[in-house]
Amino acid sequence: MVLSGTLREFILADVMQLLTQQKITGKLILVNGSSEGHIVFKNGTVVSAVREQEQFSTKLFNFLTEMRQQPKNKVREVFSSYEGNLAGLTSFIEKKELLSHDELENYAVNVTIDITCSLFLWNRGNYRFDSMPSVDHLIPAGIEIPVENVVMEAMRRIDEWHRMREAITEETIFTLTGKSIDLETDRDPISDPSPYFYHRIDGTTDTKKLLADSFLTEYKIYETLYQMMQDDLIHPLSDTITRSIRAAILKKEQSKSVATVFPPIIAISVSLGIILLILLLAFFLRGVLFSKLSEESSLLRNEITRQQAVGHLHEAELFYRSTSITPPYPGEQPPVFFSVTGKEAKYFSQKRDLD
Repeated sequence: MVLSGTLREFILADVMQLLTQQKITGKLILVNGSSEGHIVFKNGTVVSAVREQEQFSTKLFNFLTEMRQQPKNKVREVFSSYEGNLAGLTSFIEKKELLSHDELENYAVNVTIDITCSLFLWNRGNYRFDSMPSVDHLIPAGIEIPVENVVMEAMRRIDEWHRMREAITEETIFTLTGKSIDLETDRDPISDPSPYFYHRIDGTTDTKKLLADSFLTEYKIYETLYQMMQDDLIHPLSDTITRSIRAAILKKEQSKSVATVFPPIIAISVSLGIILLILLLAFFLRGVLFSKLSEESSLLRNEITRQQAVGHLHEAELFYRSTSITPPYPGEQPPVFFSVTGKEAKYFSQKRDLD
């Protein structure tokens, strides 16, 4: 089935009604400017949805690591092995008893409805439907949500969304009013996240930070904060105080950034200094060692030469004695002798005079 158009011509509710009447299986892709989302249908029922960064797999990862205290590296490995296969992922989690089937199903239904309803806020953009032979691998915990239920809930939420957005922005910072709240530990954080947020309101954290890395959808977070405001549990700070707090936090973060940059620089400088000192010391020791070795080598060569000269003179003396030749006197030309140089013979004659 080829289906495409603009949301100005047909609102999302009409498009979804058409798909459920035809009991179509596939993916409805929505584009609103630079934003993109999609809704997955199986036989005309909603089974999955994604809006920009909001998707079930991300929310489930945050839930397991934050609420169930599962190690992030191990959970990340499991999610990587089941990437693009929500059915296999939820089945594995159920088998490992990290969550029960009912918990997974309830969580998947809530997240899927929240994301689908948020797409109803897009009143402009384009849509395109891509038929698919099977979407079973895209269905978390085997859920199937009737389109009528989603459309009715979305229509109810549209006005509510506008009211919440007028009262709460991403920059809004809340503080506790001091009013007590029931903090029972066994309360379901999915159906009632109030106690969960009560512990996170500290007078410095803004809404954007509460949204980051949360296991709850954007709608659920805004809805909870808005309801807590109505119940007088929290109070938004004024714009002046909010700007002061944000400036102080920014200054603190910059100080931390500088503090984290300087220690490595100092460590590197010290290391380079030590290396340079070692090199200079090695160069100095090398010069001293080589000088000493050179001196010892020179002395050794002189000693060898002296020993050779002494030996030759002894040979010459024996030669003169055996041949009855008178040794030469200073200034005289010594007789030729195969192993005695003139210098050595002269030395011999001088030695004789001294003797």
